[in-house]
Amino acid sequence: LLYLRGHQFHHNNYQYKKYMVIASKTHFCSSPNLKTKKSAFLVYGDIIQPISESKYCIYTEFYNNKGQKTIGWILKDHLGIY
Repeated sequence: LLYLRGHQFHHNNYQYKKYMVIASKTHFCSSPNLKTKKSAFLVYGDIIQPISESKYCIYTEFYNNKGQKTIGWILKDHLGIY
C-alpha cells in the first residue's frame, strides 16, 4: 500500500499496464480530487503508464513533445486500457 497525504492507495507492479486518453481533453489534478485541477492536460490518444491508482484516478507522469514533465492524477473515466 502507498500513502500520499493521508490517502491510502494500492501500489502494484504497473510496468506493463498502459492507458490511452479517450476523452477529447483531461486535466491533471494535484490529488485524486477534481477540485485540485491543474492547467496541464492530456488529449485524446495520449498514452500513459500508471505509477499508482486510487478508486477513481490514475497517478502518472507524462512528457510532452518539448520534454516537459507533468505529474498528477487523471480521472479513470477519461481513460481506456491500451
